[in-house]
Amino acid sequence: FSHCDEIPEFSEDQIKNYIEIDDEIDDETLSIVEKYALEDFAHLHLHDEYSLRDGLSTAKQRADLMMDRGWTYLTATNHGSLGGWVKQYVLAKKLGMKAIFGIEAYVNKYRNLPRESYKEMDVDMKKKYRRNNHQILLAKNLEGYYNIIKIQNDAELNGFYYVPRTDPDYMSKHGKGIIATSTDGGAGEIPTILNDETIPWDERLDQAKEG
Repeated sequence: FSHCDEIPEFSEDQIKNYIEIDDEIDDETLSIVEKYALEDFAHLHLHDEYSLRDGLSTAKQRADLMMDRGWTYLTATNHGSLGGWVKQYVLAKKLGMKAIFGIEAYVNKYRNLPRESYKEMDVDMKKKYRRNNHQILLAKNLEGYYNIIKIQNDAELNGFYYVPRTDPDYMSKHGKGIIATSTDGGAGEIPTILNDETIPWDERLDQAKEG
């Protein structure tokens, strides 16, 4: 991401409004907020109308808000969908912003098991086959852009079970140029394992390390 050479001046009142607190702000907190409330700040996990049941704002509303705040990056990480990329690019170009292309991918390491074998699975295996983890993927460069498209196309064609699903091996094979980050609280693989109270804690730690 680009570096902001000039740090803008913020008054203490502006910063209080920004972080929504009424208490006195010490100098250390003030310097941290000034450092990160810059024009090159970028939200890297956002949904819009292309995330069914999860997108509260439209791409246009989000772009307008970011412009009002002086931010220069426009990101979209919709659930299992690249459908908003064209609109995101058009808005970014029109508003003089930089588009960061991404997705919140559905991930299931068991997705390649034959569908017809589902009836034969035990209860635990059926649960694993149905339960998907989430993974944020961001294109770092053009190679990453095309690799995200490959991952999602494969998820649609070869991993669809209620939603398009990829798997860790396929993501690793096509991971060049991609930045992978965590998602919300319990949606990633490791938080899912650690939050499963049906398994003893020591076993959860071992599974998380393997994951």
